[in-house]
Amino acid sequence: MTVHVAGNLDLDIILGPLDRWPPPGTETILPDTALRAGGAAANTALALHALGTPLALHADVGSDALGDVLLAGLDALGEAAATVRRVPWSTAYSVGVTHLGNERTFLTSLGHLAHYDTARLNDALRGSEGDLLLVCGYFLVPGLRGSHLEPTLRIAAERRHSVVLDTGWPSEGWTDAVRRELRALLPHVDLVLPNATELRRWTGLERLEDALAALEAQGPRAVVKLGPEGAAWLDAGALQRAPSPAERVIDTIGAGDAFNAGLLAALQRGYPLETAVRAGTRTAALAIASDPRRYPSWAELGIPVAGGEG
Repeated sequence: MTVHVAGNLDLDIILGPLDRWPPPGTETILPDTALRAGGAAANTALALHALGTPLALHADVGSDALGDVLLAGLDALGEAAATVRRVPWSTAYSVGVTHLGNERTFLTSLGHLAHYDTARLNDALRGSEGDLLLVCGYFLVPGLRGSHLEPTLRIAAERRHSVVLDTGWPSEGWTDAVRRELRALLPHVDLVLPNATELRRWTGLERLEDALAALEAQGPRAVVKLGPEGAAWLDAGALQRAPSPAERVIDTIGAGDAFNAGLLAALQRGYPLETAVRAGTRTAALAIASDPRRYPSWAELGIPVAGGEG
């Protein structure tokens, strides 16, 4: 079983920490910097690869110098990066500013992401059966939104692929139009992976139990990412929690993507959702404790061998 990853692939320029925004017209020097392949698709793919999970990354890279740097950051993927295409646009990039308290802010130029289309992804899904498809960075890739994604979801259903959706944050806000857009897709999705703030704004409900139930009433299972508190999901209507392992926190950028990778790696191995969530929290905790960023192997997660592996 292959994990197909479709979403935003860009170059991350990370600076921090910043205690408060400087006034316009001034300059601030920050002590920590990093330059790496980023975006939800790259982060997830690199983590999946480290976990030993078969994957295909369905994404584009611009035809410029930034694209060269971005591709170099994907070298570790080997054949999994063969599905990444150079396109005649400028490469998307994000400036990630970290803040005291481990929060972060992203300033993003869409670049090549504005021109993504699903044709090659759809062909790949037609050519396989029973795989996992992750759509991530949904709101950052116009070609994956709404009616553009509907043919992909139909193909996934026909070929018995399981669909996992991580939307991220809509730049236009959680408007009624955004909620209607997602409501049309959710009956064709198997699992959604919002963070707590996204979940509450998406549903308009404060209690996690109520918000998760509201999403699941539209079709998919749902797991909510709770940052340092781990993750939660519903089991027969009761809220279940998987705490985050106690690790030092160095760089939280991409934590949610690392969680997604750990969860998908466990599902790909045949583990139940509860075990998959715990694999996700462990993957994220180990990733954000590394400097420079390193994603753990499957053995490092300490997941006991059970029904999914022999």
